[in-house]
Amino acid sequence: MTVALPPCRTRKLLLNPGELLFSHEPVQMHTLLGSCVAITLWHPRRKLGGMCHYLLPDRQSFHRSERHPHGYFGSDVFHFFLEHITKARLLPNEFEAKIFGGGNVVMLPEPHKSNLNVAEANILFAREQLREAGFKVKAEDVGGRRYRQVVFEMECGSVWVKYGHCS
Repeated sequence: MTVALPPCRTRKLLLNPGELLFSHEPVQMHTLLGSCVAITLWHPRRKLGGMCHYLLPDRQSFHRSERHPHGYFGSDVFHFFLEHITKARLLPNEFEAKIFGGGNVVMLPEPHKSNLNVAEANILFAREQLREAGFKVKAEDVGGRRYRQVVFEMECGSVWVKYGHCS
């Protein structure tokens, strides 16, 4: 027996580095992470939320940061999310938060190594900011030496991760 499935009404969006979205629509968001971090926020009752893909923790820590887009820095991401949550008349503790990425995928040769571990800084920043804002962190998949392809289903709050390894 063959069963015809109804066409998928969910719009698929690719979040590139530095992009973010907060939506009421049943979208499916995709992104590919290395040392960057993605945070998903989902409100189970209202079925709304957002996702980001930030590259560095804090805009104030980097020179000439004014030329980067709003979602490039984690600090901007949190302002964006909190603004949208306030507009929706909701509270951070009503959301499920999940953290992904922060893989240590760039291995520099010894003379070029730096004391700054961007992946670890991104992870620590996400954890700290979520905790301080009052979000409930439901899950995280961070660190390691691999990249992640992340898919966030806004309609149900599910997040899927596919792994790739660095050689």
